[in-house]
Amino acid sequence: IKGKIYMHEENLNIKANHKLVQTKTENKVKKSEDYDLYYYDEFDAENNLVSKYIVKHTTSIYPPFSVYVEYQKFDVDGNLIEEKRVKKK
Repeated sequence: IKGKIYMHEENLNIKANHKLVQTKTENKVKKSEDYDLYYYDEFDAENNLVSKYIVKHTTSIYPPFSVYVEYQKFDVDGNLIEEKRVKKK
């Protein structure tokens, strides 16, 4: 899990003095996709919650097995403030 958190910290541009804490994971299969959901809370240097994230890692279960990652950033009230999608294959 630590490797995944580090990878997500880099992709989410977490500040060096902030920490990312994984709060939940899920795995689901829907139609032709297998996806993993990772939920994170970001805390500042004073340990205040500053934002929340959902990272969705999706793999097609049929050839050509495309992979992409979606990132969603929320404020502390749960309002979506940023999202992006990155194709890996």
